[in-house]
Amino acid sequence: MNSNSRRPFFTIITATFNSGKVIGDCLNSVRNQSYSDYEHLIIDGKSLDNTMEIVENFGSGQVRWISEADYGIYDAWNKGIKLVQGKWVMFLGSDDILYPNALEKYAATLSNRSFPEEIEFVSSKIHMVDSKGKIYRTVGKAYKWSEFKRSVKIAHPGSLHKITLFEKYGLYDTNYKICGDYEFLLRAGDSLRATYVDFVAVAMSDGGISNNNRQKVFKEHYRAVTQTGRLNRWIATYDYISLNLKAFIRDIVVK
Repeated sequence: MNSNSRRPFFTIITATFNSGKVIGDCLNSVRNQSYSDYEHLIIDGKSLDNTMEIVENFGSGQVRWISEADYGIYDAWNKGIKLVQGKWVMFLGSDDILYPNALEKYAATLSNRSFPEEIEFVSSKIHMVDSKGKIYRTVGKAYKWSEFKRSVKIAHPGSLHKITLFEKYGLYDTNYKICGDYEFLLRAGDSLRATYVDFVAVAMSDGGISNNNRQKVFKEHYRAVTQTGRLNRWIATYDYISLNLKAFIRDIVVK
């Protein structure tokens, strides 16, 4: 792993595995930021393609990396968290694009004298893009516990976590494969000190969710809201059925 002695304000963590077709664009989107006080950690799962060749040849002292076998994205993120040097942590997918002014807008918000010191989570919006790069949806609302305990209204990619959050609530639960980021924030309950910045930070690639994966999402979501969020099981079951029904209707409309 290459080293960087400078302690940055932001740490961006990207988990990769056989991401050679997309990691270059992701790396460039971070390098092209108008705000430069950051580090970019690439946590690779021992890719079999040219992912690490691209990373190693990228030529930026702000990029650090490791490449070793892992047990999925949350295991990779946990490894990254242990290496963080920054005060604020962002998770960016290997096929996501960070818009050029994203860090600058966040920095302006965080450095404002009126910004509450106790805030520990900051979110914004993301563009959902298809395989051709066309924007088809914008998502991301302000954090409200009354909504969040039942469903994910915030945009997690590109959001900021103060490093002390992980000191307080631990690392991600690797038993989750899809909803671990949601489960982590549920641990704080209504005591999460969150705020929202109204701008689009990330273009998130949507590779398409198969029916099997969708069911895994719904099941993990149910487990997270009932076990960690302690949501009433009758309400959680209603939401589970509602999510399945909406997905079924969307599939019919698309077809």
